[in-house]
Amino acid sequence: MYRKDNCSFNIYILADYIVYFYSKENKKIDKFKLHKILYYIYGYIYKYLNIELFSEEFYNWPYGPVIKDLWYTKYEFDKYLKYENDYTNLDIFNNYKNCLGIVNKVIERSFDFTTEEIVIKSKMEYPCLKTLIDDEIKKTYIIDFFKEKDPLNLNFKKNYKQKKYKI
Repeated sequence: MYRKDNCSFNIYILADYIVYFYSKENKKIDKFKLHKILYYIYGYIYKYLNIELFSEEFYNWPYGPVIKDLWYTKYEFDKYLKYENDYTNLDIFNNYKNCLGIVNKVIERSFDFTTEEIVIKSKMEYPCLKTLIDDEIKKTYIIDFFKEKDPLNLNFKKNYKQKKYKI
């Protein structure tokens, strides 16, 4: 069983922040990779902070975990994504400062993977293997997987929750 705290970060803002982060580093991102990054952010935030950062559900599509509403509404026709807001002051993370370090680390680590590599990686992990194509991935599958694994090899310490971050 998992604990769902009252954290419901706006998934559209988080997606836009990821695209901004990529642009800031002069890197391109497509929506396939964006959805995998969101999946990894969700898992790592729960693993280290025991909170559900956003409430949207992931679905097991042929190319791995996807948030349907985001897929169909944001960046629907763009091959490479462009951000809509400037996040230099990071006010959006005011109530989520502990999450920002994890979010940034996951994004930075995702630079090491091509879109194809991260799609294949996510498809071969327990939550997707346990779920039929087009079905909702149970949150417990994601949470249990991340409790046991460090799929991106972020190597955070056990006492992560106490660490302070400079923003």
